[in-house]
Amino acid sequence: MDGEDPVDVDPQELQETLQTYRKLADDFANHDTILKDKTVLSYIAYVLEVPDVDVVALALDILEIFVKNVDNYIHVTSTFGVRESLEAIINKYNLSEPKLANRAQYIKDDIERMKPPIYNLRSRCRRVIEPKKLKTHVIVLHVQGLLPVRY
Repeated sequence: MDGEDPVDVDPQELQETLQTYRKLADDFANHDTILKDKTVLSYIAYVLEVPDVDVVALALDILEIFVKNVDNYIHVTSTFGVRESLEAIINKYNLSEPKLANRAQYIKDDIERMKPPIYNLRSRCRRVIEPKKLKTHVIVLHVQGLLPVRY
């Protein structure tokens, strides 16, 4: 990912890395630890640009696993490039690989439908969570000599 064009990367290397991510992602308990490092989702978004269909399918598998876990809401929605890469897949493979494009559309729709965990509670309690009140301090500094002198 060091400025390399995704087209120039060996698909076999990508497959190996993605297989490792897939094994880690299969256990939902690992998700928070994995996704705290923003590079994982950024890497998956990057890999979605590779022209190898197998690599793209594997990256979609991993992304789908992360999206299924509602606790990943913040990580998935705040990582730049995930939705954009999915949109690119939808447009790129719409005619040549419609199953891949439909799958990307499905994952993108799931991301857009995701709700933060606080709103996804099953109980119907009407408790209002009040925002924290932040204290604001204003400091005004007067530096002599900065303003023009009036005569």
